[in-house]
Parts: sequence; C-alpha cells; structure tokens
Amino acid sequence: MDETAERGVDSAASRPQSVAYWQRQIRRGLSHRREKAGDADWSTWEDYYEFRHPGARLSMNYTFALIRGMVPRVYFKNPRVTVRGRYPGLAGLARINERVANWLAGPMGLAWQMKRAILHAGLYGTGIVKMGYDSPSPVREEDFLGVVETPEGVADLRHETLRQYDRRTMERIAYHQNVRPGLPWALAVHPRDVVIDPDCEDVRGARWVAHRFRRNHLDALADEGWDTRGLQPTHQTDSAKLEDGESGAPNDPRYEDPTTRVVELWEVSDLKTQKVFIVGLDHDRFVYEAEDPLLASGLNYQFVVFNDRPNSPWGISDVQVVHQQQMELNSVREAQKAYRILHKLRLLMRKGALSKEQLDKLSSGDFVGVLEVDDDARQPLKDLMAPLNFSMPADLSGWARELRDDMSELAGLGRNQMGMFAQGSQGGAGRATATEASIVQANSEIRVDERRVVVAEVYTAVMRRALQCVWSFWESPQVARVSGPDGALYWVQYTGREIRGEYDLEVEAEDAALLTREVRRAQANDAFDRLVGLPPELVRHDELVRQWVEGYEFLDADRLLQAPAGLAGPMGAGEFAQMYEGGGPGVGPEGGAPLLDMVPAGM
Repeated sequence: MDETAERGVDSAASRPQSVAYWQRQIRRGLSHRREKAGDADWSTWEDYYEFRHPGARLSMNYTFALIRGMVPRVYFKNPRVTVRGRYPGLAGLARINERVANWLAGPMGLAWQMKRAILHAGLYGTGIVKMGYDSPSPVREEDFLGVVETPEGVADLRHETLRQYDRRTMERIAYHQNVRPGLPWALAVHPRDVVIDPDCEDVRGARWVAHRFRRNHLDALADEGWDTRGLQPTHQTDSAKLEDGESGAPNDPRYEDPTTRVVELWEVSDLKTQKVFIVGLDHDRFVYEAEDPLLASGLNYQFVVFNDRPNSPWGISDVQVVHQQQMELNSVREAQKAYRILHKLRLLMRKGALSKEQLDKLSSGDFVGVLEVDDDARQPLKDLMAPLNFSMPADLSGWARELRDDMSELAGLGRNQMGMFAQGSQGGAGRATATEASIVQANSEIRVDERRVVVAEVYTAVMRRALQCVWSFWESPQVARVSGPDGALYWVQYTGREIRGEYDLEVEAEDAALLTREVRRAQANDAFDRLVGLPPELVRHDELVRQWVEGYEFLDADRLLQAPAGLAGPMGAGEFAQMYEGGGPGVGPEGGAPLLDMVPAGM
C-alpha cells in the first residue's frame, strides 16, 4: 500500500506531479500571504501613494514623498556589470561575457524593471523580479526549430522560438516589448500575483514559487506548447462592460465578443522536481508541464526586500511602518484647516447694527477698505460690534513637525536624505548649515546604503541568470566587438557554449549622489593627471586616453582616437582568449579595457 495512503492522505493529491497537489499548495500560499504580508491592506497603501486618503478632506501625503524620495536613491540608472573569471585562462572569455551582460540590460529594460520592483518593495514590502527566456511561457528543447526554410528565405532558429506567434497565422500571441525572441528577460511582477512556499522563513529556502497571470483565451488556445483541452475562460477584460456599467459572468450570453475573454492561470516553478507547471485553480489538468534545466541553479525569481520579517519571506511595507503617523498627520492638517475657517469670522455685532447690504459687503471676501455706517449718538460703535481674533495654535505646527520627524526616523529617510534642506529647529526658515549641506551632498544614510546593496545583489543575480540563458540557448554564432589586451578592437564570433565558464559578477553599489557632468569630468581629469606620468609597464596609456575621452559625452572616442590595428574579420572566441593568455602586463581578470559595442548576428 502507498505510504501516504497508510497515513490517511489522498496519494493522488499528494504527489507533486498532480494538479490537485499544486492547487492546494497555491491556496496555502495565498492564506500565508494574507496572514503574514497583510495583503488585505495593500489597496490602502496604494490609495495613500495615489493621493486617495479616505475621510480626509486635506492631507499631507508623506507616503508619496517617502517612496518617491527613496526610489531614485536606490535604483541604478546606468549600472555596469563587471565579469571576472574564477580560474586562470578565463580573462578573454570574461571580457566577452561582460559585454554580453551589459548589452542585454538594454533590450531587457532592466533598469526600468528594477525601478518597478523597488516601488513594489516600498509599497508592499516585497518586490519581485521574474526571469525567463524567449517568451513569457516556458520554453522546451523541442521549441527550437533549428535552421528552417521560410518564404523570406533561410531562418536560423537555433537560439529562438516561435512561441510568441500563432504558427498557423504568424500573428503575435504575446506582447510584452521587453520579452523578445532569442533573448533572456526579467520582469517586475506584482506581489499580489505571486505566492511563495509557505513552509519557508526565507526566500532563499523556498522550494517553489507560483505566479498568477491572465492571458487572452484565444491566445492561450493558439499556444502550441500548451495542453488547452477543456480550458475555459475565467474572466472578462475590463473593456467588456454591459450597457448598464456592470460586468457579467465569463459565459454571459450578452457578451458576444470572444476576444474579451481571458483565462487566469498559475505558473509554478518547483525546485524539487526541476519542473515548471501551469495550472488553473478550477481546471482538472496541467496546461503545461516540463522540465526546466535552468532550475538547477535556483528559482527564476529574485526578491527585493528592505524590511525583513523574522519568520516569513514577505517583507514589511514602508507605508505600513508610517501608517499611524500618516493618519495622525492628516488629522492635524484637518484641524489647521478648521482654524483657518474660524479665522474668517471677524466680528460679533448687535442685531440690526448693519444693514443686509452692508453685511453682504463685509462677508463677501472682497477687500473692503471703508464701510460707512449710520451715526448713532446713543451708542458708540465699539458697543455695537466686537472683533474676534483667532490664531493658529502653535501646538498644531509643533505636533505636525514631530510626526514628520517620527516618520523620517522610522523610514530611515530624513528631509536631507530626500534631497531637501531641513528647517531650523524652531520651525523657521533656518538657513542650511554646513553640516546639513554635507549630508545632502554625501547622502551617507546607512539604511539607504543597505538598500542599495540589496538592489545590487538582485541586479547581479538577474544578470547571472541571463548569462546562463545565453550559455544554454545561444547555439547560433553571435558577433561582438571587443577590446583586446593591446587596446585594439576585435570582432569576435562566439556561441553560448564557447563562452560558458565560472565567473564572478559584480555591480558597484556606489553612493547615489547625483554627479553633474562637470563633477564627472573633473574626476576624469584628476585621474588622468595622476596616471599619465606612470611608466607604461604599470599603465596602458592608450586605454587611459580612451577612457578619459569617453568622460566627455560629446566626443566619439572610436572616431577620435587611433587604436592599434585589429583583425579585419571576426575571430573565434578561443583565439581571442588565447590573446589574453599571451598578453602583457595588466592583462587578466583584473586588467584590460572595457568592452564596447556588441552586435548580435541577425539583430
């Protein structure tokens, strides 16, 4: 008898290969996320960020200021990956991999996707980057068709598939512009659409991760890699509305346009079985099931978490941290508004002291320099009316300042660290001190630096997975223009298998202070002056001049400088690597020139 049956457990639903097993695991993950991450509050945090404060007629949106002050200080606008070989003999191949990695960041839109993940981490506590290759759906070895004949001629499909197209009509069935055939991709996915193995306390210990997505029902049926037997639509798109503004059921007869129907599915990446499964919570068969060789190196997800929980992989939202202070600050603003309204009540007077016309003039809000009244000798004017003087309580302003200070302390981002000079200690204008100016310039906040390290680690892991995709799938030759050990530019032809190896990747988590072009040029000039006098045994002067010229954006270093003559035609990756092995001083994993433009074959 089956062991699980002896324990009274349904063996079919307990096997990782069964649909029922993964349906139950996904529901467990949803319950765990609701309990630990508090996803029921996420819509409230979104409201705060988008200037929707329920019940508050006047609000101070510190939430928006906090997130928008944090995001540009944490993400990398133009990051550069450095690749170094772990063993001797990999210096030349490391140069090729470095150029491939830095070029891929462009078509992958990685800077933008990382920015989105950081925004999610601030709002919801966890930012998630999902990685893949060639198409949004997982690819299999049989999806690569090799060299095929087409009406337009011969097509090399050894490193890309047609999974983004309906093979019968060649119409697109996948549409994300950063997911391109033959290239790795990385997308920031909403935490609301992801569940994590609830049996782990750290994402690094998660056995599986599931991602929910919606796809047009007709596009799903046209995907030849999917088993769509019995697959029914589950939702209507938002554009499919009834005339009365209501949204009906997926099979509502009033909906006659099938293009508005979508199906909701879950894609599960499982380290135990090294497989990817696609299931529907109400569908009785796998839509997709196949081994993914890239899972051997870990899950295809990276997580941006700035505020860790001690017993859950889900992070703590920055908005949740300052939620109570934000609500109280809104109350203070409401009180200040009420006092300003009271201040408009200027006079108390005896009934009949002024005519209706005179009262209308006084209360109109227009400036009234002189208002004539009837002379009454029996009663002095001061006995007929008395002015009321309301002033804003000083406690309100002080309390608002204390709340902002508390929120800044909790978030680890003071006014200086958000790019503003703090006011004087007494709330006055207070001119900036030298200390405050140095804080703004240096941006030395420790917690911000810690967040940048987290982002750098995620960026590095994403690029490592991208290179693994290159090594596994790029079987057709590619061409890159690479700087050799002598400073010359060489065309190098390679395949993914030829440049595979053990490498260390690094992204500098440098200070986020905005450096102007003038500052960068001053730094380049200083470095040039310090290095130009050193002997050629220590410094490659041709490369020094090249990098110095590249510090001036309006100069074209390739056209301006005369580099040593390289090869006219492309050389092989192995031959290029041999050049580095026989190079002179400074050549190796720690030396050499940065790689330049890469031009993949056929792109």
